[in-house]
Amino acid sequence: ARGGRVRAFVRDPGRVRGRLGADVELAVGDFADPPSVRAALEGADALLLSCADDPRRVGWETAAIDAAVAAGVRRIVKLSAAAAEPGSPVAFWDWHGQVEQYLGSCGTDWVILRGWGVMNPTALKAAAKIGYPRDHIIGVWWSGAEEDTIPAGDAAKGYIAAGFNVAGANFPVIQDIKKYVYTKFKGEMEDQTRIGSIYYNRGVVHGIVTVEAIRKAQEKFGKKPLTGEQMRWGIENLQISEARLKELGATGFMQPLKVSCMDHEGGGAVKFLQWDGNKWSAIADWIQPDRELVRPMIEQSAAAYAKERLQFGRRRRELGHHDAHRRRHGAPGSRRPAQRPWPSHRGD
Repeated sequence: ARGGRVRAFVRDPGRVRGRLGADVELAVGDFADPPSVRAALEGADALLLSCADDPRRVGWETAAIDAAVAAGVRRIVKLSAAAAEPGSPVAFWDWHGQVEQYLGSCGTDWVILRGWGVMNPTALKAAAKIGYPRDHIIGVWWSGAEEDTIPAGDAAKGYIAAGFNVAGANFPVIQDIKKYVYTKFKGEMEDQTRIGSIYYNRGVVHGIVTVEAIRKAQEKFGKKPLTGEQMRWGIENLQISEARLKELGATGFMQPLKVSCMDHEGGGAVKFLQWDGNKWSAIADWIQPDRELVRPMIEQSAAAYAKERLQFGRRRRELGHHDAHRRRHGAPGSRRPAQRPWPSHRGD
């Protein structure tokens, strides 16, 4: 909840105030008291839902979900169990499974998936298990590769993710790699079926950017080995136009780039890709970010972070000076003699 207000729903504020700190707002109530639940959710944007293991858990948590939806809560996260399953012979898992199933049908609009590795197929399987539509789950660019979908099987079908590059082996640049590298047995991919995958194509994009930056730098400094500073200049003056992408056989494969000292991103657009059960397909053209909305938020956050770190640094230096004084002179009022910063060489 970094940067946001936190409200905790508690029965005994006296017991938890010291543990939660003064920054946490306390809403006093009980899951068995529906009016107190509704009052606690007023004005909330998100709900982390967890209550005690109790046979009444299903009723309590489903009622809390209803209250959250009625209050306009935009995101509900339930703390569940790995083996949750409605009808499980283990009561604990049965309770969680029933609540999960109810939560999946409560009308949540979209889910943004920011996972990595095994987190993503696990999330997609969990969504399928409770009947949540996978075409309402949007992954960020690091959550949208074959490694995120194939392990999930049919549960991944319909899943959507953003991407800085697309999948597919039919682009001329990929066909040239096959022709001039792999048909001549110079390639290093043992599993050549992965040629054209998201990760493989991302590596090709990196290769294009690097080679084009070298080419740009050598136009200025000559065709010779480049220094780090010269390479930096090449990157910060890199321009890859639509015309150049066509020459490279990469039209539609990656976005045009125009890098500068102030803009190392150079593009910022993404395509949204959808998994059909076998492959990724683009469902939109390049979409530019909403810089007018996002950039001021980034700068405001960066300024607040810089101020916070500056204050932390000053306080740390003050404490360091204080500790050094204590080591040299002893604590105020103590009889401990001051410590010499270096060993004496006077023979005493």
